[in-house]
Amino acid sequence: MRKQTDYNEIIGMIDGEYYMLDYIFDDGKDFKGATGSVFSPVSPEEQEDLLDIDNIKDTFADCWREAVSGGHTEDSLDDYCQSIIDNDGIDGVIDTSYSNYWDKIRQLDKKFTDDWVFNCTGGGRCFSKNMKFDKVFRQDLIDIINKYEI
Repeated sequence: MRKQTDYNEIIGMIDGEYYMLDYIFDDGKDFKGATGSVFSPVSPEEQEDLLDIDNIKDTFADCWREAVSGGHTEDSLDDYCQSIIDNDGIDGVIDTSYSNYWDKIRQLDKKFTDDWVFNCTGGGRCFSKNMKFDKVFRQDLIDIINKYEI
């Protein structure tokens, strides 16, 4: 029977990215591990740059072409991209998964005010045994990861 223990705690930082231990699992046989999420800080200035219409056009031009050829939009590229800005904002250009945990990062590092957001840049089986963190917040959880990851 599979056992899972949820943690959802920020455990450390590598190269400016914050690692969260989501949960550990063990099927009781030979399959066990730890899953996590990785967050990269995005400053208000970076957000503004990401939401610049020219940058949006560069990022979404291929999606727009596919939408046009598939008959899913008749919008011009400018209108298509403006609708992303108007309807989705920053959520349309970065992965805001687990945004409910951003305050945990802000509590650990006071330089991040409420206007900072965090791009979820990775996740799943993102840990390896004895990873080298630049900054450790929860050594106890890193020790647990090291018992589950080979």
